[in-house]
This record gives sequence, C-alpha cells and structure tokens, in this order.
Amino acid sequence: ALPISTHSLVSETQLPGVDLQSAVAFLHDHESFQNFQPLLVENKVTHSPPATSWLVTEATAVCPAGVEPEYRSVTVAVPMGYFGSSSVTTTSAFIDTDDGIIIAFQAPMGLHGRNQWRVIPGEDGVGLVVREEARLTGFVLLMPFTLMMEKKTHSEIAARFSRKLEERLGTKQG
Repeated sequence: ALPISTHSLVSETQLPGVDLQSAVAFLHDHESFQNFQPLLVENKVTHSPPATSWLVTEATAVCPAGVEPEYRSVTVAVPMGYFGSSSVTTTSAFIDTDDGIIIAFQAPMGLHGRNQWRVIPGEDGVGLVVREEARLTGFVLLMPFTLMMEKKTHSEIAARFSRKLEERLGTKQG
C-alpha cells in the first residue's frame, strides 16, 4: 500500500461590511458557492453514494440534526504543466451549518477530506471573516501538488465569494 498523509490548512478572508445572516445564506447557496472554484468544469447535484461509503459516513458524522447533505458531482480541470490539464471529478457532500458550510469530498486516487467554511467575527471583533479549515488525506507523493492547488484555488474561491457578496449586497470593502 502507498503511504498516506493528512494535512490541515487554515485561511481567513475579510468580508465586506455585511451581516452574518447574509454571508451564511450565501454560503448555503451550494451551486453559486461551488461556481467560485476557478478550475470548475461542471457542478451538478447527484444522487447519494452508498450508505456505507466513506463520504456518506463522514457527512453523516458532521451533519447537524435535521439537516440533509446535498451531494454534488464536481469536475475541475487540474493544470498539468506542459501536459495541459486533466479533468478530475469528485463527489462532495454539502452540509449547511449555523455559521457556514461543511464540504466533505472524495476524489480519485484516494484523496478525500473535509473543508469547513465559517463566518466568524474578525480580529478584535471588527467586521466578519470567512474562515476555511481544510483537512486533506491522500497519497504522500501527491500531497505537495494537492496542497499547492488547494491553497491557490481556495484563496481565489474566498476572494470571489467576498467580491460577489459585496456586489450582491451593494456594500463597499473598507
């Protein structure tokens, strides 16, 4: 068996002058939120995987009472340098929480994990930030590339989320 490793990443992005309810509601718009992914090719609702799958077990474990996960099939075009790009399709469970969203995902080649996006008070209680806490597990040899892509694309997702929220609510970043 190939060696496996798990890594955690945390990032925060300042949100424009918005209220908590509006920011969380925007995270709960699963299709729009996933469409902020810069490498996105396809994003569609899909059926639930088998109840015994890792994804369903993980989603069920973190799902608040009374909330059902929405399963989505998400395809991204991963840049492969001189070789162009390669399409990778993951199955993801989108789980709404009081302060944001949890996205558990299962990708090819043994990569799986969980990203939690939460809207929380900013530093010193000023404004709001969207905080992403990601936990990725996969093959050791693929992890440096995976982490690099995760950092790059997810910082862009957070920036796009903040810009769209600002446009949607007509607020200005201060």
